[in-house]
Amino acid sequence: AEKKLQEEKDQKKTEQIHKIALKTWREATLDVDRATYLSNRLKDYNVPLNDSLRYSKSVYYKDEDVTGSFPALLAKITNSKGEFTGLQRIYLNDEMSLKRDIAQNKKIIGNLGNGFVNLVDSEEADSVVIGEGIETVLSLYLILERDETIDVSRTAVYANLSATNIPELP
Repeated sequence: AEKKLQEEKDQKKTEQIHKIALKTWREATLDVDRATYLSNRLKDYNVPLNDSLRYSKSVYYKDEDVTGSFPALLAKITNSKGEFTGLQRIYLNDEMSLKRDIAQNKKIIGNLGNGFVNLVDSEEADSVVIGEGIETVLSLYLILERDETIDVSRTAVYANLSATNIPELP
């Protein structure tokens, strides 16, 4: 009985965290072009980012030393069915141009397990770029874009956000 009670308590906590993550995502209204963290890096390239990234001017942060709300880049984590499972939050400085100088400038809320951030869609993908971080996979995409023998328009791009997370891709 005690084990079942604990499982129910854990399930409620998971549901509450999911609701907070989804609310944070829905309240983030700034698109990628409105902040300089990624837009300055990508301005000379044609990267067809989808809607998996947003910015917010105020996202809650807490660690042992710091509590507050800061600007952040939000990356929507989904599963292979396209269902929202959580967010990666990359906390930024007030100008939204650099990562914030705090202990954990990247945090995940929600469930990462087998999830990923789908950065570039391709209906007819015949190649896939998968890497740990958002910046890493976008950098690789830019390198591939310069190679005239590769058609990046047929390349899907995913970030799995952790070296130990093997996503189940669609």
